[in-house]
Amino acid sequence: MGQKSRWTLPQTVHPDGYRRFVVCVPDERFYIAAFQGLLIELTYSKNWQRDSAHTAAEVSRIWQDVLANVTCEQDCTITIDEMDYDMSICEQLRFHNGKLQGYCCGEWVDIAGQPSQGVDGPSQPGGGTEQPEAGGGCVTYQGKVRASETWLLPTVVNTGDTIAFSAVDGAGSDGTLHWYCNDGQVFFAGLCAGQKSTSGSDPAPALSHMALVLKIGSTYYDISAGTITVPAGITNEVATLQVNDVSLSGNSGDYKFSVTVCNNQPATWSHVFDLTLQNLLTIFYDATYAAVPVGTWTPGTGYAAVSMTTVASGNLYKYLRTYKQWATQTTLKSISIRYDETVGSNTAGGSLGDYIYWRNNAGASTTLTSVAAANGTGKILTWSGSQLAYGLGIDLWVGDNNPGGGDPGGAARLYQLTVTGTGFDPFA
Repeated sequence: MGQKSRWTLPQTVHPDGYRRFVVCVPDERFYIAAFQGLLIELTYSKNWQRDSAHTAAEVSRIWQDVLANVTCEQDCTITIDEMDYDMSICEQLRFHNGKLQGYCCGEWVDIAGQPSQGVDGPSQPGGGTEQPEAGGGCVTYQGKVRASETWLLPTVVNTGDTIAFSAVDGAGSDGTLHWYCNDGQVFFAGLCAGQKSTSGSDPAPALSHMALVLKIGSTYYDISAGTITVPAGITNEVATLQVNDVSLSGNSGDYKFSVTVCNNQPATWSHVFDLTLQNLLTIFYDATYAAVPVGTWTPGTGYAAVSMTTVASGNLYKYLRTYKQWATQTTLKSISIRYDETVGSNTAGGSLGDYIYWRNNAGASTTLTSVAAANGTGKILTWSGSQLAYGLGIDLWVGDNNPGGGDPGGAARLYQLTVTGTGFDPFA
């Protein structure tokens, strides 16, 4: 049973009349949002005392009608610290498709903090249900499950996500003498105080008999034990709620609850750089490495290869080189470059080619993908996978002559770069 204190039910559910209250709310959107969020609590039947006649449901409907007819005083004056402030609140409230909405700046908008399926919405959310956003986004769902049925969590879960149940209320029977609260305690005379028990034939024999359990994969979790953190090895798994009983078909009773799911998967980021419009030097330049990037940028053309004499061997290279190092590890998911290329001479016998590589936190590089250099326009080199990295580099190596061999010629023009990943965004 839920432990939250509930408001006392009115002795007269339908009194003869209504009384007007004028409340002056500070004319600032966060004040208004907080005020409206508190008002909606009156419309939740779970916040009112329970009785066998289900009076709380009728009381919540009355409050829905009340809030749907809220109007605003255009001139509201309140004295604070001997100073007068004129409050002009131009907000109205209404219920629309089960949601409390406020009229703000000429538009009806949902008040924040409501269940995704709305007030008195279906106990099993269906198509179009709000999903928690990656990177820590959370959504709260309201539901009801019969002791004879299962309830589907309306979003998939992955390793690291959290699931927390609250405001659980109700009791169920397995068809024997006893009724049970959501944690498996025996329900008697309005109390959850009886002895818990286990049964070797239950789906989760180590957990309390008739407790509400959430199944993720092949494992059952007691929802009354606190927040559930989805364990390692779970990917896009469905989760279902039921009582811990070997057979559900003969059970009776039901439970209401709120469940908050937080999506703790790393947020996906993606960037498409048009290098005919944006200088690659502003994207990739790392002052730590004076030798890079190697190339020149021309507006409307892109980033072009240049000739460079190496210090070690004296060879004259013709290449385009750029890379970026960052301090926080991220996961690279895909990289694609678009470029033109003309191959020059290669008297030194180097491995002319086009390379995409990742870098570790020490600056060492490992190739992700490469192809031999070849003449062509509109060329595309693409890699996809999953690579933890502290940096990213691109080389287009089109010429390599021995000392004294002169400029090897050749050309390379990089004009588009697309990068996607998860977690830290080094290009933000």
